[in-house]
Amino acid sequence: IPALAREIVAWMGEGDDDVVIVPVMTGAFIFAADLVRHMPVRMRITLATVSSYPGDATTSQGVRPLGELPAKLQGRRVLVIDDVLDSGRTLNFLREQFEAQDPARFATAVLLRKTIPSALATKC
Repeated sequence: IPALAREIVAWMGEGDDDVVIVPVMTGAFIFAADLVRHMPVRMRITLATVSSYPGDATTSQGVRPLGELPAKLQGRRVLVIDDVLDSGRTLNFLREQFEAQDPARFATAVLLRKTIPSALATKC
């Protein structure tokens, strides 16, 4: 985790007050907390709660937000953090939503990436 944090800080570049960290709830909460402890930068943390499995569903029904997604990302450096990259649908959905707001930079970080084609094909 410390090595990943150093890589992220290097990617962010210089500047203050424009870093937005977006953990994907609820799975990424602990990983995000551990990661940001190793990032000596000022940041705003705002949560994204999304679901692919509504109710008792066991198969994906498509990604949908559960509540409002983070806004006011124009010109900011945005990092979305998730715990497991599985199908890639969640990260691709959030990438589309957030890149539409014209951030200065956008990236994702995951703790684990499954070795299945959809996960391997997802930019992270």
